[in-house]
Amino acid sequence: MSRGLHGTGLLVAAVVAAVVAAGPLSGQQEARPELRGEVTRGGEILPGAEIVLHRVSATQAGEIDTVQADGAGRFLFSLPSVPREDQEGDVYFASIRHDGILYFGPAVSRAVQLDSLYAIRAYDTIVAPPEGASLPVGVRYLIAEDAPEGWQITDLFEIAHEGDHTFVAAPGGITWSHPLPAAARDPEVGGGDVSRDAAVVEDGMLRLSGPISPGARTFMLRYRADSLDGLDVPLTPGTRGAEVLVREPAPDLEIEGLPAVETVEMQPGMTFRRYAAEPPQGDRFVVAAGDPPARIPMEWLAVGLGLLLAVAGLY
Repeated sequence: MSRGLHGTGLLVAAVVAAVVAAGPLSGQQEARPELRGEVTRGGEILPGAEIVLHRVSATQAGEIDTVQADGAGRFLFSLPSVPREDQEGDVYFASIRHDGILYFGPAVSRAVQLDSLYAIRAYDTIVAPPEGASLPVGVRYLIAEDAPEGWQITDLFEIAHEGDHTFVAAPGGITWSHPLPAAARDPEVGGGDVSRDAAVVEDGMLRLSGPISPGARTFMLRYRADSLDGLDVPLTPGTRGAEVLVREPAPDLEIEGLPAVETVEMQPGMTFRRYAAEPPQGDRFVVAAGDPPARIPMEWLAVGLGLLLAVAGLY
């Protein structure tokens, strides 16, 4: 009897060893990565929303799957690949449409992001006044570079919308506006969180007609100026920070309301002078040609050096 048990034990051990050596059964598959998320509307759960999954890679981009959020606003996607942001990898994000407005969640480009709950925030809409909503500017950046025909200026606004509704334009109206410098010419709108067809420049005013949802929203435009000297830049009351960067070489400048701070090197060999304030003083800042640094004439420098050597010799 003991010999039979011993023989059975050897047989079981041999079968287990064979299975281990053979690896997983052919019917088994590796677990696919999953994106688990939640959708809310104004901070409250949004049950039943239709969620669309998007994939972007070096060769393709588009919608690849759709699910419906459950009663708790939760949803789950099985991803066809592990997110990677390298040249051959895939980047994923999800979106919903609420009240006619499309809302996106953050891009998922690393596998570690799948460990956290993916959040999509939607909001109810409210119609902005015909002249646009009154929204403060969080930060205003101007980057000036010398060009063959004057100065090329990149003007970036960060709108600080701290409400709980998305502003939409009334028929024939706008959602937000801001005056531009009177010297600005050849403006090119577009860039940031607002599409190019939702912004125009009319009568020296930047006018947005696209929806503006809560949070920090950026918009960028470019224009030219014949000279930096006398450039008068209007500011929205309540602007929290303003910064001007001027690529060197550049003339000596002074900006009323924006003191000079340390120079910054964007790329090797590419430096920018910086003028910044948090918050800026007043409702505008004006750029003016400054006095060049005082220089000691060479003859006075020679006299001073001779006196110094004489004193050193006597000592």
